[in-house]
Amino acid sequence: YHEEITFPTSGAENNWIQVKAAGQNAVLEGSRELSGNIWERDNYKYKNVWYTRVVTAFQYLARDGERYFRYESLADLVNNSTYGSSTLKEGWFFDPATLRLYVRSMDDPSNHTWQLPVLDQALSAKGQNWLWIEGLEVRYYGTTTSSCGICMTDTSHIVIRKNRIHQIQIGVFIKWLRAPSQGNDTRIEYNEISDSPVDEFPWKAVKGTSMEGTAVLARGHVGTIVRGNEIHNYFNGIYTGSSGDPHNFELALDVDVYDNYIHHIGDDAFEPEGACVNNRFRENVVEHAFVGLSLAPITQGPVWALRTLYANYTGRAIKMDKETDGIALIYHNTFWSDKKNINAIDLISPAFNTVMRNNIFQSKGYLIKEVPSGSAGNYWDNNNLHTTQSLLSPHFKWENINYYNITKFCKASGLECNSYTDDPGLIDPEQGNFTLHATSPNVDRGVLIPGINDTFTG
Repeated sequence: YHEEITFPTSGAENNWIQVKAAGQNAVLEGSRELSGNIWERDNYKYKNVWYTRVVTAFQYLARDGERYFRYESLADLVNNSTYGSSTLKEGWFFDPATLRLYVRSMDDPSNHTWQLPVLDQALSAKGQNWLWIEGLEVRYYGTTTSSCGICMTDTSHIVIRKNRIHQIQIGVFIKWLRAPSQGNDTRIEYNEISDSPVDEFPWKAVKGTSMEGTAVLARGHVGTIVRGNEIHNYFNGIYTGSSGDPHNFELALDVDVYDNYIHHIGDDAFEPEGACVNNRFRENVVEHAFVGLSLAPITQGPVWALRTLYANYTGRAIKMDKETDGIALIYHNTFWSDKKNINAIDLISPAFNTVMRNNIFQSKGYLIKEVPSGSAGNYWDNNNLHTTQSLLSPHFKWENINYYNITKFCKASGLECNSYTDDPGLIDPEQGNFTLHATSPNVDRGVLIPGINDTFTG
């Protein structure tokens, strides 16, 4: 179905308006294909550069079903610009003045099929309620930088479930713009959402550009549930809150994110940002993300991060930035990476009012690294922090001073004084088994936390 679906009216309680797939092959597609001998070489005959003319502006391009890298300028494409220490050999740029689509390709682009979006949003509503979307495949939309697969603005009572949403800048976008009331009761569940291979592009080439997308973005709603989804090969995973108005109490209240499997994320797997009052991230599995949990910043909270596995992160387990000072409560998580020189906890700016207890951290870099100074009001204790770095390397950095063991770090910072640095005793983390050995120092070592583990004994 080559179309955009809008909802002109609302359903009602026990009388939803439902769009459901009748079978397994209901596909909403926003692109037209480019194929065949449509490509020309520029007069200057730049090596590996071709162009073709298109009839409309667009913001996304796929080749053979996979996202193609977008250069920020024609000069970058022609000169094959580098990003950090990385050089991308292929990519595209659209010149709106000439309506030319330029591609840098290692072989003749006519050997491939290209998906060029001519529609922007697959399913959208503005102000309608009691809507249910289920079982669809949604792909290749994106004529603007705010394109999304399913876009709900100023809506309440929304169910988005069992869809496959892929190759789109934003998979699902829930937002509230109308004051003073708010949307409520949204479920985003059991979907597969992906945008491969954006996570494989160099981080410096994507961050802060039009390539930076998010699988699920929930902003301005009360009572949003994001559960049971598989999210993979996106730049960002699940975002709650608002970067544009981070102190607004009314944005993203009472959000529950649980039972999700998130993997191969180019930047942040979980990104609560702003007031984030009662945002609960619990019982998820995160693998192969650059950052597991990003608090940048929490301005009010509480944000809860509970009983989640963060494995094989390649940047850091937890990032704190922009002087996060809202309440963040981090309990009973396992953070594990065997990547060289990767820190467990990075404070890019001073952090305040965070609590961490009963967590396991294992990394091959600093366990805690505070880049600036001035953090205060944090309560970190009763955690297992283990690094496989040499004993001759510093394991902690605080107030710009390196510390080689937890005893000296405790004395200097007042943090982690009842924590320990033993090997966690995981059975086989390299193969994905994070169960504790019977001899693990973590067996029966957790402390009681009211409301969290009161029912556990031993």
